[in-house]
Amino acid sequence: LDSYVIRGCGNNIPFLRELCRHPDFRSGNMTTKFIEEHYPDGFHGVELTTKESHMFAAYSAVLHGVRQGVRTERPSGRSAGSEDQPATWFVTIGGFGGTTYEVKTASEVLC
Repeated sequence: LDSYVIRGCGNNIPFLRELCRHPDFRSGNMTTKFIEEHYPDGFHGVELTTKESHMFAAYSAVLHGVRQGVRTERPSGRSAGSEDQPATWFVTIGGFGGTTYEVKTASEVLC
């Protein structure tokens, strides 16, 4: 599902992806009322787990650093020491009013 790109018309691929992640759906513990029981107010987008949110925040900060051209290599012969300061970014997931994460990355982590 992740590889499909459909332009011009609406589709339900995000909903189908969410279904594939649902524990009851994955275990086969479902009835013909699955959608009614698990999505009584309709589907309003993918809900990330706490782990997924943290991983997404970390990936976003690293990608931002790469995009900004953050230098992460140590000059030849220089050892790690107190002069190596972590980079700090704030990543908000969920748009305005979403959850903001402070992400610190040590220079030796970025490559």
